[in-house]
Amino acid sequence: MGHDHQDTWKHAAGVEAVKFIEEGMVLGIGSGTTAAQMIYALAQRIHNGLRIRGAVPTSQATAELAVKLGIPLTDLDTYPELDLAIDGQMRSMDSCASSKAAAELS
Repeated sequence: MGHDHQDTWKHAAGVEAVKFIEEGMVLGIGSGTTAAQMIYALAQRIHNGLRIRGAVPTSQATAELAVKLGIPLTDLDTYPELDLAIDGQMRSMDSCASSKAAAELS
């Protein structure tokens, strides 16, 4: 699978993942290039009027991107239970490539 195809799938996975997000949720947001596509899509939804209580990032890089894009952050001390956790991964094994976007309802 070429780099352009991977980027297309990562973007599509990110856009689809944010469809699970509802008003007032507390989110867990993952790390990596696929999760970054989800973060961009989430920022667009927030820009278009979605309101969340906050997002708990899994890494400093995720936190920095979220802040840069205007996504409100929170932590597990404030909200010990997440409404939704979204993470993504892209991996290539031998000549097979697979993509996965995980959205887990708690």
